[in-house]
This record gives sequence, C-alpha cells and structure tokens, in this order.
Amino acid sequence: MRNWDVRNEKGQCMSDEDREDATFVCKHLGIPLYEVDFVKQYWNEVFSEMIRDYQNGITPNPDILCNRHVKFNYFVKYATTKLEGHAIATGHYARTSVGYNLSEINSQEGSGIVVTVCIV
Repeated sequence: MRNWDVRNEKGQCMSDEDREDATFVCKHLGIPLYEVDFVKQYWNEVFSEMIRDYQNGITPNPDILCNRHVKFNYFVKYATTKLEGHAIATGHYARTSVGYNLSEINSQEGSGIVVTVCIV
C-alpha cells in the first residue's frame, strides 16, 4: 500500500528498500505481491487534515486518520473486491472474527487473508 508520492520527497526515502523486502518475503512464502496506490487519498484525507489541525492548534494523529480513511476504508474495499480477500491482517494489532484460530476461515470462499504492508 503506497500512501506517499516519493517523487516529491527531498530526503532519503526507503520505499524502494521496503518493496524489495516485501518482494523477498512474498517469494520466500510463495505468495503474490500486489501494490496499490493510495497517494491521492492519503494526501486529501490524512495529510491535508493533519496540516489543518496544526494550523488550528490541534495536535493531529495521522496514524488514526490513515487507519480511518485509508486502511480501513479504501484498502479494505480494494482487498475484499479486487483481491476477494475474506480476512485482513495489518501486522499491527490484527483481530479476526475467528479469534486466534485462522484455520477456521474457509479457503474455498476466496483468496483468504490479505496482508497489508504499508510502503510510505
């Protein structure tokens, strides 16, 4: 999940190395790697709102905004429609409707679990 347009960065950016790491892990596990671009959504619904908060004297929390607007909105829609996923593991504090027993997910119903790695 790409949320930042590195072409506009002025410092060192690690996104290429992050992608290489993700590619290595996916190849090792034998699973496909999909990259989806949410740069526009992140800019409009997270970064711009964060700047407005700063301007208004409010301490923003861009992680919460990103979760609300990007990860659990755009990403979930993408993962469930385009990738036909039935469960999503974010790598942070994942909870599922089947608790810790992920073997309860019926793999015949779709592609199973979609894991997001955020490349910023």
